[in-house]
Amino acid sequence: YWAGFRTRTAEFETNDIGFMSRGDFLVAWGGIGYEHSLPGKRLRRWDVRWHNWTWRTYQGVRTSLGTRLSGSVQFLNYWSASGGASYGLGGFNTGMLRGGPAVRTDDSVDGFGRISSDGRKKVQFSVNANARRQAATDSWSLSLRPNLGWRPAGRARANVGLSYSRNESDTQWVNLSEAIPGRYVFGRIARQTVGVTGRFDVSFTPELSLQLYAQPFVSSGRYRDFKQIADRLARDYADRFDDLSVQAVDGGYEADVDGDGTAESIANPDFNFKQFRSNAVLRWEYRPGSTLFAVWSHGRQHSSSTGEFDFGSDIETLFDAPADNVFMLKLSHWLNPYALLGG
Repeated sequence: YWAGFRTRTAEFETNDIGFMSRGDFLVAWGGIGYEHSLPGKRLRRWDVRWHNWTWRTYQGVRTSLGTRLSGSVQFLNYWSASGGASYGLGGFNTGMLRGGPAVRTDDSVDGFGRISSDGRKKVQFSVNANARRQAATDSWSLSLRPNLGWRPAGRARANVGLSYSRNESDTQWVNLSEAIPGRYVFGRIARQTVGVTGRFDVSFTPELSLQLYAQPFVSSGRYRDFKQIADRLARDYADRFDDLSVQAVDGGYEADVDGDGTAESIANPDFNFKQFRSNAVLRWEYRPGSTLFAVWSHGRQHSSSTGEFDFGSDIETLFDAPADNVFMLKLSHWLNPYALLGG
């Protein structure tokens, strides 16, 4: 069993010295579990856990309340599997309007799973899957992350992982070209993201090693069904928004958001973003405690407002984009005060 509590007041502010994503919360959690660690006829070990949590603000607004049931097993061949599901009750989202008042949210269901092979082998494989569904808003998400690792020798290790996700959200924030107090525009977004990450590490000697890293990444999103907040506290989702009648124009859309008979501009929020990042680091410890690093960093990116997704074509476009190359040398030399003093 376990339990915990954490809090951060609204006045606590660290953004001047670092990034803080959230403040003004009280969170409490707790759960119980059972673990069986004696090998049996089919399983080496297994466990099951039940976890619960609640989040509130210092004004008493409930932002999250949920429960999760999960478990894992390890087979006699050292393969393992885990998974679970959680249910979150609707609450209030204090950040949805980006500085505005809180908005009521709806119940959601999440599921997750993982399978991994024997980690002692030269070749290891794992795959993670996550899914989420919010029925009231007809929103959903799905992600899949397979990973393959290879240790050809004691001094070398290679790893390649794929990340794929798709989601549709009916409450995605849309920026207006001009600020209108009290008016908040949202849209339904269909988003797709694919990334491939490769790593290779090798130690030629205890003093000399090489690390390689590369990641191409493509993400696109297309918006439709624009709407604005009507009654942020309405229990029925359909009463929370008013649909907007939008007219497509060059560079985006126009809609009479504030009802004064004059159309406001909405910049086209569709996007297609592609990025490639890689680096190579050669490390040489030329004497104990003293190290020379040689680094090559390579990157390129491309973006457009098409909202279309075609991984093959997107990768071709990405590698036609101009590249940035950075070369660096870093030297760390250890000075022994005792030796300098003739000791």
